[in-house]
Amino acid sequence: MPSYTARTLTGRPRLREAACWAHLRRDFHDEWGKTKSAIAREALDRIGALYDIEREINGCSAEIRLAARQKLSAPKVAAFFAWSEQQLSLIPGKGDLAKAFRYGHSRRGAFSLFLEDGRVAVDNNPAERALRPIGIGRKTGSSQGGPTPALKRWPAP
Repeated sequence: MPSYTARTLTGRPRLREAACWAHLRRDFHDEWGKTKSAIAREALDRIGALYDIEREINGCSAEIRLAARQKLSAPKVAAFFAWSEQQLSLIPGKGDLAKAFRYGHSRRGAFSLFLEDGRVAVDNNPAERALRPIGIGRKTGSSQGGPTPALKRWPAP
């Protein structure tokens, strides 16, 4: 099936993927929890440095966030990807750690979008937290009266 990308009259994509650094971090966290790998720990520390910057600029205008990200975060993101490329040559290619690195590399542009637009968040955690009650309700409803999710049984507002 061909993919579709919304485009403007200039031919450039209107919509771009923004990858979630929390999801990438979770892969390294899981690996570190299982193996206490020094490489996974360093990946966590490097990603954590990005979150330190985000905490400092939280609540600022998009213009201020963009300027701070270009000055402070962009070098860290570039260093992370350069370092992770080196690590891939040192670790088993089929392991979970290598999968985490390859996941990041295959979506590097999407992981870097927050460096180009101050409106873009570094992760989608707020959106996921907002959806969590819906998921909990769905699980609860599906155990009451059959496989139909609770959301489908609720009347529309």
